Amino acid sequence: MRHEKNESRFVLGNAGRLGVVALAVVLLLAGVTGVFAGGAKEAPEAAAVVAEPGNEAPMLAERVARGELPPLEQRLPEEPLVIDPVDRIGRYGGIMNSGLVGGGDGAWKTRTVGYDHIVSWKPDWSGVMPNIARDYTINDDATEYTFHLRRGMKWSDGEPFTADDI
Repeated sequence: MRHEKNESRFVLGNAGRLGVVALAVVLLLAGVTGVFAGGAKEAPEAAAVVAEPGNEAPMLAERVARGELPPLEQRLPEEPLVIDPVDRIGRYGGIMNSGLVGGGDGAWKTRTVGYDHIVSWKPDWSGVMPNIARDYTINDDATEYTFHLRRGMKWSDGEPFTADDI
């Protein structure tokens, strides 16, 4: 009996060593491939533009100057959502590095870059804050929610966004 136990440990030990070596080779090749293929590059610090309150993205300002977009004040809703930055106002430009490691990460991508929420969580997760809806009410038995949309919201093509779109 004792001999079989040691033999199975030996086999598992070899399988474990083989797995570690295979993982090391894969990681090494992934790193080397990234270096020779150019890998991820950071955007030059000088290329980033700091946004001022009320300003628009430089890319959009260029489109306004070319007559491809109406001016910012015509594109804003009557009741714009103003969010106080948690840390600082962001920078336009640069590269967003992100990684997806499995099938479950698809939901992250949808939540973060796929669509906007009717309401969102506060940055400290202490409750709900407005987003597309400026406010909402809940009936006494919590079977009916009424969302009040911010006035003047538009789709990216300039068409009005209404409750019929939800």
